[in-house]
Amino acid sequence: MVTDVVDWQYQVSYHGLRVTYAQLISTKHENNVDKMLERYLKISLVGKLQRITMPTLLTFGDSNTHGTRPIVAEEDYPRLDAKTRWPCIAKEALGDEWILIEEGLPGRTTCFDDPIMGSFMNGWMGLNIALSSHGPIDLLTIMLGTNDCKALFGNSARDILGGISGLLEISQNSDLQSR
Repeated sequence: MVTDVVDWQYQVSYHGLRVTYAQLISTKHENNVDKMLERYLKISLVGKLQRITMPTLLTFGDSNTHGTRPIVAEEDYPRLDAKTRWPCIAKEALGDEWILIEEGLPGRTTCFDDPIMGSFMNGWMGLNIALSSHGPIDLLTIMLGTNDCKALFGNSARDILGGISGLLEISQNSDLQSR
Protein backbone atom coordinates (compact mmCIF):
# COMPACT_ATOMS: atom_id res chain seq x y z
CA MET A 1 0.00 0.00 0.00
CA VAL A 2 1.37 3.42 -0.96
CA THR A 3 1.22 6.33 1.46
CA ASP A 4 1.31 9.99 0.60
CA VAL A 5 4.10 12.15 1.98
CA VAL A 6 2.91 15.65 2.72
CA ASP A 7 5.20 18.58 3.49
CA TRP A 8 3.51 20.94 5.95
CA GLN A 9 4.60 24.34 7.07
CA TYR A 10 2.40 25.97 9.65
CA GLN A 11 2.74 29.34 11.35
CA VAL A 12 1.15 30.03 14.69
CA SER A 13 0.89 33.34 16.48
CA TYR A 14 0.38 32.97 20.21
CA HIS A 15 0.68 35.92 22.61
CA GLY A 16 2.89 37.73 20.11
CA LEU A 17 5.18 34.71 19.59
CA ARG A 18 5.40 33.57 15.99
CA VAL A 19 6.36 29.95 15.59
CA THR A 20 6.89 28.12 12.31
CA TYR A 21 6.62 24.34 12.23
CA ALA A 22 7.65 22.20 9.32
CA GLN A 23 7.03 18.49 9.36
CA LEU A 24 6.88 15.67 6.85
CA ILE A 25 3.90 13.48 7.56
CA SER A 26 3.30 10.13 5.94
CA THR A 27 -0.31 9.01 5.97
CA LYS A 28 -3.01 7.15 4.06
CA HIS A 29 -5.86 9.56 4.73
CA GLU A 30 -5.86 13.34 4.52
CA ASN A 31 -8.07 13.77 7.61
CA ASN A 32 -5.41 11.92 9.62
CA VAL A 33 -2.88 14.49 8.44
CA ASP A 34 -5.01 17.28 9.89
CA LYS A 35 -5.41 15.43 13.21
CA MET A 36 -1.71 14.61 13.43
CA LEU A 37 -0.75 18.19 12.59
CA GLU A 38 -3.16 19.61 15.18
CA ARG A 39 -1.84 17.19 17.85
CA TYR A 40 1.78 17.96 16.91
CA LEU A 41 1.20 21.70 17.15
CA LYS A 42 -0.51 21.45 20.54
CA ILE A 43 2.31 19.36 22.02
CA SER A 44 5.11 21.38 20.43
CA LEU A 45 3.55 24.77 21.12
CA VAL A 46 2.96 24.03 24.80
CA GLY A 47 6.52 22.74 25.26
CA LYS A 48 8.05 25.61 23.32
CA LEU A 49 6.04 28.31 25.07
CA GLN A 50 6.77 26.94 28.52
CA ARG A 51 10.50 27.03 27.80
CA ILE A 52 10.32 30.50 26.29
CA THR A 53 7.90 32.21 28.65
CA MET A 54 8.68 30.71 32.06
CA PRO A 55 11.84 32.10 33.66
CA THR A 56 13.86 29.76 35.86
CA LEU A 57 15.29 30.39 39.33
CA LEU A 58 18.08 28.04 40.42
CA THR A 59 18.88 28.15 44.14
CA PHE A 60 22.28 26.54 44.70
CA GLY A 61 23.63 26.00 48.17
CA ASP A 62 24.12 23.88 51.25
CA SER A 63 21.84 22.79 54.10
CA ASN A 64 20.38 26.31 54.37
CA THR A 65 19.14 26.05 50.78
CA HIS A 66 18.09 22.43 51.29
CA GLY A 67 16.05 23.39 54.33
CA THR A 68 17.72 20.99 56.73
CA ARG A 69 16.48 21.37 60.27
CA PRO A 70 18.89 21.17 63.20
CA ILE A 71 20.09 17.58 63.45
CA VAL A 72 19.63 16.07 66.91
CA ALA A 73 20.36 12.46 65.95
CA GLU A 74 22.99 11.39 63.41
CA GLU A 75 20.58 9.18 61.46
CA ASP A 76 17.79 11.77 61.38
CA TYR A 77 17.89 14.43 58.63
CA PRO A 78 14.60 16.34 58.86
CA ARG A 79 13.79 18.93 56.21
CA LEU A 80 11.61 22.02 56.48
CA ASP A 81 8.37 21.90 54.51
CA ALA A 82 8.01 23.77 51.21
CA LYS A 83 6.13 26.66 52.84
CA THR A 84 9.08 27.30 55.18
CA ARG A 85 12.15 26.79 52.94
CA TRP A 86 13.58 30.09 51.70
CA PRO A 87 13.84 29.05 48.02
CA CYS A 88 10.11 28.31 47.97
CA ILE A 89 9.36 31.63 49.67
CA ALA A 90 11.51 33.42 47.06
CA LYS A 91 9.69 31.61 44.23
CA GLU A 92 6.35 32.55 45.78
CA ALA A 93 7.43 36.21 45.83
CA LEU A 94 8.48 36.00 42.16
CA GLY A 95 5.11 34.53 41.13
CA ASP A 96 3.60 31.47 39.49
CA GLU A 97 5.22 32.18 36.13
CA TRP A 98 8.62 31.18 37.56
CA ILE A 99 10.11 27.69 37.68
CA LEU A 100 12.07 26.90 40.85
CA ILE A 101 14.96 24.46 40.96
CA GLU A 102 16.18 23.75 44.49
CA GLU A 103 19.79 22.52 44.50
CA GLY A 104 20.57 22.41 48.21
CA LEU A 105 22.99 19.78 49.52
CA PRO A 106 23.84 19.67 53.23
CA GLY A 107 27.62 19.85 53.67
CA ARG A 108 28.35 21.37 50.24
CA THR A 109 31.40 23.64 50.05
CA THR A 110 32.30 26.31 47.52
CA CYS A 111 35.14 24.32 45.93
CA PHE A 112 36.62 21.87 48.41
CA ASP A 113 36.42 18.09 48.31
CA ASP A 114 35.34 16.86 51.72
CA PRO A 115 37.62 14.00 52.85
CA ILE A 116 34.87 12.60 55.09
CA MET A 117 31.64 13.29 53.16
CA GLY A 118 33.08 12.89 49.65
CA SER A 119 34.31 14.84 46.65
CA PHE A 120 30.72 15.44 45.44
CA MET A 121 30.44 18.12 48.15
CA ASN A 122 32.60 20.34 45.91
CA GLY A 123 30.38 23.22 44.77
CA TRP A 124 32.32 23.80 41.55
CA MET A 125 31.48 20.27 40.44
CA GLY A 126 27.89 20.56 41.64
CA LEU A 127 27.23 23.88 39.92
CA ASN A 128 28.60 22.60 36.62
CA ILE A 129 26.27 19.60 36.88
CA ALA A 130 23.25 21.70 37.91
CA LEU A 131 23.73 24.20 35.08
CA SER A 132 24.37 21.41 32.58
CA SER A 133 21.13 19.68 33.47
CA HIS A 134 18.89 22.71 34.15
CA GLY A 135 20.31 25.50 31.98
CA PRO A 136 19.70 27.99 30.69
CA ILE A 137 18.54 29.73 33.84
CA ASP A 138 17.39 33.28 34.36
CA LEU A 139 18.24 33.84 38.01
CA LEU A 140 20.83 32.11 40.20
CA THR A 141 21.26 32.39 43.95
CA ILE A 142 24.35 30.97 45.61
CA MET A 143 24.31 30.37 49.37
CA LEU A 144 27.66 28.75 50.16
CA GLY A 145 30.73 29.31 52.30
CA THR A 146 29.55 28.18 55.73
CA ASN A 147 30.91 24.63 55.38
CA ASP A 148 34.21 26.00 54.07
CA CYS A 149 34.83 27.23 57.62
CA LYS A 150 35.10 23.67 58.99
CA ALA A 151 38.34 23.23 60.93
CA LEU A 152 39.35 20.21 58.83
CA PHE A 153 39.74 22.48 55.77
CA GLY A 154 41.80 25.17 57.53
CA ASN A 155 40.58 27.80 55.04
CA SER A 156 41.12 31.52 55.33
CA ALA A 157 38.55 34.11 54.28
CA ARG A 158 40.63 34.58 51.12
CA ASP A 159 40.35 30.85 50.31
CA ILE A 160 36.58 30.96 50.69
CA LEU A 161 36.36 34.10 48.56
CA GLY A 162 38.35 32.27 45.88
CA GLY A 163 35.80 29.45 45.97
CA ILE A 164 32.93 31.88 45.58
CA SER A 165 34.73 33.66 42.72
CA GLY A 166 35.07 30.31 40.97
CA LEU A 167 31.33 29.68 41.35
CA LEU A 168 30.57 33.05 39.77
CA GLU A 169 32.91 32.28 36.89
CA ILE A 170 31.21 28.92 36.31
CA SER A 171 27.77 30.56 36.40
CA GLN A 172 28.76 32.93 33.59
CA ASN A 173 29.96 30.14 31.29
CA SER A 174 28.31 30.87 27.94
CA ASP A 175 28.29 27.17 26.93
CA LEU A 176 26.14 26.30 29.94
CA GLN A 177 23.79 29.24 29.32
CA SER A 178 23.32 28.55 25.61
CA ARG A 179 21.56 25.19 26.13
